[in-house]
Amino acid sequence: MHKLLVHHSAGLNSASRRLCPNRRGYVPLLDYLALNAGVLARRTAVIWIVSWMTFGAQVTITVFMPTILVDRGFEIATSLGYTTVINIGGLVGAILASVFGYYWRRRIVLGYGALVAVVVAIAFAASGTVALILLFGALLQLMFILLNTTTWIWAPELYSTRVRAFGTGAAVTIALISASVTPFIAGLVFDAAGVVGMLGLVAVMYAVMAAAVRMGPETHRVPLEDVSETGAPGIPA
Repeated sequence: MHKLLVHHSAGLNSASRRLCPNRRGYVPLLDYLALNAGVLARRTAVIWIVSWMTFGAQVTITVFMPTILVDRGFEIATSLGYTTVINIGGLVGAILASVFGYYWRRRIVLGYGALVAVVVAIAFAASGTVALILLFGALLQLMFILLNTTTWIWAPELYSTRVRAFGTGAAVTIALISASVTPFIAGLVFDAAGVVGMLGLVAVMYAVMAAAVRMGPETHRVPLEDVSETGAPGIPA
């Protein structure tokens, strides 16, 4: 029996070494340090900024959309109906994200998409008719979902296998913190500067996102197996 147990234990240890040659991957602290060292430090900073900006902006407008429409003079019931119509743009954005993710480079979609979102946010702030409010509101929602979805396509492509799950999860955590903090800040801006001020905040966030994307690597159609902590063919540091 003793020999059988020893043999079984040796087999498990051998399998463990094959599955995880670097056992440090199971230590969260070391994974966190890995995200903030060398090439990965820059990638981590980029994806944290991008996830903070795009997710915080989306949640802010989603939460305040009925308030924005009421501030424009619409009744509460009417504003909720218009909000539903505007959210249809999100469905289109999800479909476009799938198509763009297959054909277009990540930095093009995120960088230029963020700039388009800046223009749409400003246009939405300046809209004065129901038709324009619905049009630019739907376009803004489209850009929200397009940019968010593309962000979460890009995030796991930035990390090597050893820290991919931890790195992506950390970016999600940053996005969730932004979803809690940004609407509070936007509410203060709304009280001080109204709808224009709040949409101006969203525009600034997307401008920052566009700048941050330029600092990240292009990973479109680069196999995940080729991503390493020191760069890989096709992935500039």
